[in-house]
Amino acid sequence: MNTNQELLQLQVDTRNKVNRKANELQAEFRNLLEPFIGKKVIKVTPYRQWTQQVSKLLCEQTSVAEFAGPWNGSFRLSWNFYQYTVYATVDTTFKVSDSSVEYVKREFAVCSLNGDSLLSFPEVELARTDYTVAEVTEKFADLERLEAEVRSIKGELREFIK
Repeated sequence: MNTNQELLQLQVDTRNKVNRKANELQAEFRNLLEPFIGKKVIKVTPYRQWTQQVSKLLCEQTSVAEFAGPWNGSFRLSWNFYQYTVYATVDTTFKVSDSSVEYVKREFAVCSLNGDSLLSFPEVELARTDYTVAEVTEKFADLERLEAEVRSIKGELREFIK
């Protein structure tokens, strides 16, 4: 059985790994999709998805190709097609016990749409990939201290809080 510190280390390592992969994919998708600005990239049959040409390009010419195969704790990629924006979600798991895992996910905007055509790309927001257990532990301690302070202040004002 893992200790709390071992689990936190696994979570931090997995978060850094997922964020690194999301950053990498964000750049890859942008480079491959740039020639499609103003062109049809989405088809509706009856749900929204990439056109065959774009889907093939994204799967074959990016590191998405390494996602193929049976689920074994490696990355998964899913797409969310909204009316005006396409989002990608990268996730993976880490083992918590002999019978359970926890998911770590990172979602990022891939492109903006005008109907079924690619309109533009959002500003790149790179995720942090350098979290440490010490930093996370310190931030949780800070959060706990601040929450206790807020509870104390609310207690002093309880007669005025509705």
